[in-house]
Amino acid sequence: MITVDSLNLNHLDYMKIDVEGAEHMVIEGYKRVMEDGHLPDIIYIEISMNKEDPMWKNRVEMMEYL
Repeated sequence: MITVDSLNLNHLDYMKIDVEGAEHMVIEGYKRVMEDGHLPDIIYIEISMNKEDPMWKNRVEMMEYL
């Protein structure tokens, strides 16, 4: 696994997150980078919001955070 912060990027123009239900884990891992002010210009996240999925609440919280 490669983490965004391990790449030592000065700037990130675009970030696409398509991880089949693990979006909240990606954002959680990226929080420290975002809090340091290293936000990409565009974040594209593909999310399924099925309320029958036990993780749907995590997805809602993630969107509120962003």
